[in-house]
Amino acid sequence: YARRGGVSPGLLVIIVLLVGLITAVVLALPRWTGGARARMERFPAFGLYQDFNASVILSALAMIMSNGSSLKEALLVLESRASPWMRWQLRKVLKSLSDNPNDYAAAFAKGLLPPRVRGRLMSLSDSLPFGDALVELGSKESKRLQSSVEVSAVAMNYTLTTALVLLVVVLSI
Repeated sequence: YARRGGVSPGLLVIIVLLVGLITAVVLALPRWTGGARARMERFPAFGLYQDFNASVILSALAMIMSNGSSLKEALLVLESRASPWMRWQLRKVLKSLSDNPNDYAAAFAKGLLPPRVRGRLMSLSDSLPFGDALVELGSKESKRLQSSVEVSAVAMNYTLTTALVLLVVVLSI
């Protein structure tokens, strides 16, 4: 991959493309909304972003609701200060709750929470009122959610590092 005169043109193109791809993904994470984005949530970078934001939003909901605000009031407060992606997610929840005020499972199945977090929330809401379940999940379970995000981040880091090492090895042959 190295030449006497410097870096080979092929490696330089690959490096520029990788930097461009990483920049595009980082810029798209808080901004990109819509159906195509919803499908991308299955991929590591986008799924990790969703997991991280689920932890943040649950903590924020717990804090706001524990001060006496209703779920709708808390969602509206968060929506007013949210990034485009988060605002899109919160609006889907608000619209669903507006259409079916007591169907919390459907409202939170719209993409704001990843399936495993949503499952834990629904499990807690079997034994607690939904608002209390949100506060419980957001305040007492946030450490578990954050450690889950950290595990996902480490796995993604190892995957990307391995891919980069393999790329360098292949280009050096």
